[in-house]
Amino acid sequence: MRRHSDWIESVVLRVGLVATVVVIALAPSIGTDTYTREMRQVATQTASRHQIFAVALGNAATQPPSGAEPSGIAPPPVRVPGSWRTADGRTHRGSIEVDSGTLAGARVPIWVDQTGQQVPAPETESSAMIGAVVAAGGVVAFTILVFVALYWLVRWPLDRLRMASWEREWRRTASDWAPGRTPPADDTSV
Repeated sequence: MRRHSDWIESVVLRVGLVATVVVIALAPSIGTDTYTREMRQVATQTASRHQIFAVALGNAATQPPSGAEPSGIAPPPVRVPGSWRTADGRTHRGSIEVDSGTLAGARVPIWVDQTGQQVPAPETESSAMIGAVVAAGGVVAFTILVFVALYWLVRWPLDRLRMASWEREWRRTASDWAPGRTPPADDTSV
């Protein structure tokens, strides 16, 4: 004999497990779609951006910030004024990112768009792959998280109802066994 609360918990568990299995089955498709979309972006960026050399117009700081401890890790890049010339002969000026300790006059690679404006390097195939894996894994992880949360949000009140029901049964049983009353007879005739 099953309690109604057990049936509800069982249905939520089964529906959640089926939904999770379906999402796991669809995860490769989600990853493939994300990879395809990201690769289109890689192709667009690669076609519209190119690398040139800029000249650092200032010295980059060589000392670590005060209070910094030497860690053996290279200091982060810093920004200094720089200039670069595009294929059409125009000169551009702006802030460029260089390694710590770079001296004025050093040639530094930068990426520019078709107008000569400095832009980030184009995305790569590996970043597209990472994006696809993160998308597929994220959907699966999110689905599992939602399922577990829903299951416990359903189970918690059901457990409270079951505990209340057991408490009522024990009270009834205790009153049947109260002093002066005869306990119910066991049926041992089987």
